[in-house]
Amino acid sequence: MSSYKKPGKINVVSVLIFLALAAAAYAGVRFGPPYYRKWKVKSVLDETTVEYIARRARGASFAKQLEEKAERKISALGVADPGLRVQIYDRDREVTTTCSYRVVINHPFVNKATTLNFNLQVTRSTR
Repeated sequence: MSSYKKPGKINVVSVLIFLALAAAAYAGVRFGPPYYRKWKVKSVLDETTVEYIARRARGASFAKQLEEKAERKISALGVADPGLRVQIYDRDREVTTTCSYRVVINHPFVNKATTLNFNLQVTRSTR
């Protein structure tokens, strides 16, 4: 008969599980905030689109004011990209508000960076 050897408390499987959990925690801490901020930015775009539709007859200068107001709100959320752009496109039956910005995530110890490009769009019907 063969004898069964009980595994020790620390073995290959437990080390792999620990490494997987550590990697998931790191990804959550580093990438979670930008994606949460993206969700908040999308709500600002939705508010801007609705406000533009409500006061649509005011013209292009009003659209420019709303774009600047939305950029200030988005910057207040923590988006620090100098290339942040919000644009409102008014078509016959719909209004689209777009936003594009970039987030750079620096990784410690490896001297590397990851760049996330966010291009968001909200479209609403004017009917």
